Amino acid sequence: MNRRQILSYLPWQLWDFLWDRGIAVLFTGALLATSIVWPGYVALSAQMPAEVVPTELLKVVVAQIVSILVVISASGIVANDRIGGYYRFLFSKPVRLPVYYAVHFLVALVGLLAVALVLLSAFWLLVGWVPPTVPVVMIVVSFFALGGTIFFFSTFTRFDWALLVVLWGASALARTIFPDAAWYRVARWVLPPVHQLDKLRAALFAGAGIDWSGFAWLVGYGLLFFFAGLVVLQRKAIAE
Repeated sequence: MNRRQILSYLPWQLWDFLWDRGIAVLFTGALLATSIVWPGYVALSAQMPAEVVPTELLKVVVAQIVSILVVISASGIVANDRIGGYYRFLFSKPVRLPVYYAVHFLVALVGLLAVALVLLSAFWLLVGWVPPTVPVVMIVVSFFALGGTIFFFSTFTRFDWALLVVLWGASALARTIFPDAAWYRVARWVLPPVHQLDKLRAALFAGAGIDWSGFAWLVGYGLLFFFAGLVVLQRKAIAE
C-alpha cells in the first residue's frame, strides 16, 4: 500500500466519519454546550466582569464535554467494520490493515477538530471571543490519550468505549480513595493518568503554558495502546 493509495482513501474516510460520527458529535456537543452555556452565562455574569465571562465559561465547557466528544469520535473505528461485515468490501483488495486504520484514526481526529471549530464558532458568536488554543490542545491530547486506548480495545471487542470507562474510571477512583496506599504508588504508573488531564487544562487556562511532562505522559500512554492495537491488527484476522 503506497502513499498514493493511502491518500486515495482519505476523502472517503473523512466522509464516512462525518456521516457516521460527525453529526452525532455535533449534535451531542451542541446539546451539552447549550445546557451549560446559557445557565452558566447568567450565573457568571452576575459574579464577574463581562470581559472575563467567556473564558470562565469556556473552562466549564471544555472540562465537561471534550472527553465525551472524543469517546464518540474514536469508538468503533475497527469494531464497527468487523461487526457490520464491511471489512469484506474494504479489504477485498490487498490492503495493510494497520496502515488503513492508523490513517482512519488520524482522520477521526481531523473530523473532531472540524466539528469543534463549528461549535467554537457558535460560542464566539453567542458569548464572545476566546482564543481556541486551549480547546484545540485539550482535544488533541484527549484524543490520543483516550482515543488510543479505545482503538486498542476496538481491535477485538465491540465494547471498546465501555472498557475505556472501566479502565479510566478505576484509575480515577483509585487515586481518590487510595492515594496513600502502597500498592497504588506502584499501580499509578500503569493506570491511566486521569489527573494529568485536569492539571494540563488548568495550567493552559491559567496561562502557564503546556506541562510537557503531563502532556508526554498522556499522549505516550494513549500511543502505547494505539500501537498495541496496530500489532493486534497485524497478527489477528479482523474477522476473528
